[in-house]
Amino acid sequence: AEGESAAVYLQLAEAYKLAKEKRRDYLDGTELQIALNWFNTVHPEANWANRYVAGFDDVIGYLHESERVHNERVAAEEARKNKESARERREEEEKRIEKRRRVRRMLITAAIIAGVLILGLISLSVYFQRQQIKALNAEAKAKQAEQRTQELLQLVVQGRGEEYTNKKYDDVVKQLQKEQTYPLIELIEPRAIMVPITGSRNFDFLIWIDVPSFRRDEIEEVVYTVPCPGFADNVHIGKEASLGFAYGYRGYGYCPTIHISVKLKNGEPIDMDFAVKDYLRGHPSP
Repeated sequence: AEGESAAVYLQLAEAYKLAKEKRRDYLDGTELQIALNWFNTVHPEANWANRYVAGFDDVIGYLHESERVHNERVAAEEARKNKESARERREEEEKRIEKRRRVRRMLITAAIIAGVLILGLISLSVYFQRQQIKALNAEAKAKQAEQRTQELLQLVVQGRGEEYTNKKYDDVVKQLQKEQTYPLIELIEPRAIMVPITGSRNFDFLIWIDVPSFRRDEIEEVVYTVPCPGFADNVHIGKEASLGFAYGYRGYGYCPTIHISVKLKNGEPIDMDFAVKDYLRGHPSP
């Protein structure tokens, strides 16, 4: 034990001498750990140590200084590692925060895009629904107008049936024979009807010439002239001879006098004027 203790001290004294001569640094690593274990276990005294190498206090001071430098280096390294670890943790946290921000921005962007798309789809749906409703309303109005026109034209096809009502057969034959030979101008009789439009002060008017059906093929063309302003809206003309060459118009009142020009196929013209109020059927004058 004496020999081992003396060997450690002699090595420690030699290291101190080299350090003093600037030929080495402080103790470190295993060498420092062996010296410290020896000092803390043996607790050497100066009288014992000086018998081997003088200067025990300086040698032990070198040992303690080596321990201090070692501890400072270890502490600095630990501090560096802690700082590096903290920096890495901070960078990792910043990466996580940035990742969450990117994800949040992506979600917000996706939500905005989805919202815009949804609003666009809703707008398109509303637009198409409105267009469909408008089309249906327009179609319904067109059907109503067409139905009204057809109802008015039905009165035209009655022709002159009333001329033969309640007459005997022989009288009807005589009447027809006369009408086959009469000048057509004597058989043409203007007609007019008026139908009020619900919720409006306007009226639908229909005028036509009442001619025996078996003489209508003699007519080439019929032209009606409504000389009053504010009329002739929504005009409907039935050019078919079977419908009495009907002419319809809409207005807020009847035009007192309407001119009719009838062109026969033989080139003969027939012109006449008639007062609407005298030929209105079914309704009083507006």
